[in-house]
Amino acid sequence: MLVAQSLSANLVFATFIAIGIGSRCAAVVPERIAALIEELRSDEFDRREAAAQELEKVGESVLPQLRTAALESKDFEVRFHAEQLIFEVLRAAGVSTSTDMTFAVIERGEFSMGTPEDQYPRQNNQTPHPVRITRSFLLGTHEVTQKQYEHVMKVNPSGFAEARSGNKQSPDPVADKVEGMETTAFPVEQISWYDAIAFCNQLSNDEGLVPYYTMESITREGHSITNAAVTSLETNGYRLPTEAEWEFACRAGTVTPFNYGEPTNGSMANLKGDNSYASTQEGFYVGHTVKVGSYKPNARGLWNMHGNVSEWCWDWYGPYDDGPLDDPQGPAEGRQRVQRGGAWLVTEQNCCSSSRLGVAPGERKNHAGFRVARSP
Repeated sequence: MLVAQSLSANLVFATFIAIGIGSRCAAVVPERIAALIEELRSDEFDRREAAAQELEKVGESVLPQLRTAALESKDFEVRFHAEQLIFEVLRAAGVSTSTDMTFAVIERGEFSMGTPEDQYPRQNNQTPHPVRITRSFLLGTHEVTQKQYEHVMKVNPSGFAEARSGNKQSPDPVADKVEGMETTAFPVEQISWYDAIAFCNQLSNDEGLVPYYTMESITREGHSITNAAVTSLETNGYRLPTEAEWEFACRAGTVTPFNYGEPTNGSMANLKGDNSYASTQEGFYVGHTVKVGSYKPNARGLWNMHGNVSEWCWDWYGPYDDGPLDDPQGPAEGRQRVQRGGAWLVTEQNCCSSSRLGVAPGERKNHAGFRVARSP
């Protein structure tokens, strides 16, 4: 049984505040940041705006003190402006500096995780319970693409890759489905959970961030990692979203089975729409992954949260804890990791906002990929 641990990194973040990280933030001492935050309570508009602009220019290193002010200040103006500045700083950080990846700001909030008792479809592993996400974070607007993965990891393991198609002497029934298509913007697939973790660390290294994970005792099979001891360090680097963060972001304030409302037989997502649970009318079935950004985004600007590829999350798979919960991380140990969102080859009822699947972390399939998160 593999165990993942979470270690405190307060000293690391204290260092960030003092020295900055590359171009992501300026080197400003905490005392100066505290003084600027105090200026947010000023009755003089110009002073207040000048402080806000300087704080925004500081960048990510201002976030810890802004978060404290937004939660603990007794002054409404300070709380209000601190919350606004958190959003603006995160939005400015929402672009990868080494790839074309973009990120949406997912503002903190509360929601009911799981499927309501009276809603269909509902499975026993979707017990509804209140969850609070206490810290705003960044989440990839799209699933990681084949191009992005290959740029970072120097390999493209995807089955639905045009480069693998059209071999008459050795046909590939998977790749041949996309023969002649430009697949570099299709989601990467056939990666293990460990591969996704390694991608996050490598992307962090490429951009001068502190890797979020340590990986030890690594076992490989070709280019893929099939086993490792993984520890979370809770740094400013790229990471996988937790299962709760994923569902919170996917729902975008909705309580319906899908963030686009009710079932649509595959017209709103890349899934097996020709066998809908809610209609006798035959729907759409593409039969392979499609370009990220196809179909409409949800209210938070996130594409393909339903279908296309099932997305790896951080958590071990297991029964939900009894709520209410703040920032749940899942069980402390397990044998399977969580995948969310369903995929191109499953029916709509398996692609709901609350649908969840447990998969061995070393497993690789052509219907499983991921998107990355970050908490500056």
